[in-house]
Amino acid sequence: TVVLPEVIVHKTITTLDQSDWGLPVTHHSLEEEGSSWGFEPVIHDVADLEKLAPPLIEHDEQATERRVSQVTDLLGDTLPVRVKGIDRFGFHLMRVWTERRGLEQTYYDLVDDPDFVHAAMARISECYQDVVQQYVDLGVIDLNNDQTYNHTGGVGFTTDLPGDGYDGSPRLKDVWAFAEAQELAAVGPDQHEEFALSYERELLKPFGLTAYGCCEPLHGKLDLVLSLPNLRMISVSPWANVRAIAERCGSSLVLSIKPDPSVLVGPFDPERARSQINGILRDADGSVFQIVLKDTHTCECHPERFGLWTQIARESIDRWQEGR
Repeated sequence: TVVLPEVIVHKTITTLDQSDWGLPVTHHSLEEEGSSWGFEPVIHDVADLEKLAPPLIEHDEQATERRVSQVTDLLGDTLPVRVKGIDRFGFHLMRVWTERRGLEQTYYDLVDDPDFVHAAMARISECYQDVVQQYVDLGVIDLNNDQTYNHTGGVGFTTDLPGDGYDGSPRLKDVWAFAEAQELAAVGPDQHEEFALSYERELLKPFGLTAYGCCEPLHGKLDLVLSLPNLRMISVSPWANVRAIAERCGSSLVLSIKPDPSVLVGPFDPERARSQINGILRDADGSVFQIVLKDTHTCECHPERFGLWTQIARESIDRWQEGR
């Protein structure tokens, strides 16, 4: 990742991460630490959709001032302190829904009760639109064309933002936004369009640049995904066909390619890591791409593996560039 010589203090703002959308998520799980869990649906019929509600977004200016003062006192003579507002705009309609309906039940609903799913997506979209409007009304939108993490992986550096007419007050057209529907990884392109993309497309429309995808493989859905407004970056998960996406996208998009993170698990095999990276470099040749090692939930108490992987990746990239 990129670390700039500054300290960022985010404003104290109530965000979606602190919200239950009017209906808290519940799970049933075993008592053993680290055990699996299952969905405990809290939405059972259309009437329950009325319980879904957007969070009330609030900015505690006094708390922000205290945090800025504390960080400035600690580090201000060493690094500049920069205050930022909301700089991540992500839409996760299917995650909000499946957490409250259940993933398996959602798949049944796609066939048995599609109108129910459409009603849910419409309601959740309304809630997201309400939240975005609250950000606008509060004036807490901040630029993210910097080292701000982009949900597809990587960071948001670009000279194409902010947009034309920018006067120092960030607008939606000045920032990146993101959407994904990884819960629909197992459905075909038509259903992905019907139950996700058709709603995500409208939510993304006001933003300057957009990114799409997370863990869902998108190589079989590209025609529909590429119709998203202002699309600039697309996720290429470990289960995606890198070559197919590279050939289809060319240099028009940034491919955020994620190698299989299980390379960090078990005995670390440098040759396996090297082979994996070389395969990506071969298949992505001709496109604009980045390689992002993410979803690394464990390195089995061997953090040095990250450094080893990075060294292998850099060596492989150097050899690949020399041989082009």
